[in-house]
Amino acid sequence: MAQGSSRGVAVADIKGFAIRGLLKFIKDSNYPGGIPAIISKLPAEDRAVFATPINASLWYAYHVFAHLLCAVDKTIGKGDKSLARRVGGVSAERDVQGVFRIIAAITSFQRLLPKATLFWPRYFSSGKLEVLDITDRSARLVIRNFPEIDPTHCALMEGWFEKIGQIFGAKDMRVRHTACVHRGHAVCEFTATFS
Repeated sequence: MAQGSSRGVAVADIKGFAIRGLLKFIKDSNYPGGIPAIISKLPAEDRAVFATPINASLWYAYHVFAHLLCAVDKTIGKGDKSLARRVGGVSAERDVQGVFRIIAAITSFQRLLPKATLFWPRYFSSGKLEVLDITDRSARLVIRNFPEIDPTHCALMEGWFEKIGQIFGAKDMRVRHTACVHRGHAVCEFTATFS
């Protein structure tokens, strides 16, 4: 069972390196009080997870990440999810420097897009990313079977998808969150346009 998961209850998990990336964002923001000040705003169950260092290769309960992201958006940002979208862009830049460094050196955006589905399991223990309706100017990215996704995390994903496209060479890359499980849709959908 993943560290941080509720005992006996199946929950979505996230890899520790995603949580560590969010902690690095807090550190780099120079927020007064730093990481401890943000963690102090979390529920007691989540705070307990941070009593020991987060291990990048371990799985943690998804809600720990979601609560931390919401605290960052409300405390460092304005609570309108715009900072979460920016966190997504920063995370994408960091991922290309680390996890995707070799891929970035050998492929283009047009070749990457159909293979994007392979990356989801590196971050999450459940759910699925699909890339649909790919054309020379647009595509739809759909997250299925992940009802736990927090709306603030949806904003992060919007920024992440957009920045990944820009880094891999898509011109005029824009991503909009066009459907959401929190708005009554069956899936979270992101529409990407580019040239």
